[in-house]
Amino acid sequence: MLRKVWLLFLVQVTEGLIFFYYATPYSRKGRVYRATRLFV
Repeated sequence: MLRKVWLLFLVQVTEGLIFFYYATPYSRKGRVYRATRLFV
């Protein structure tokens, strides 16, 4: 069970980093999108 939670966390972090990297030029829109995704 712990492994599954860790894997899910790792996927979320990598996805967030990738999206942040691509969204940097469109900073405001990217930040809003990331914030909503974090809470959803």
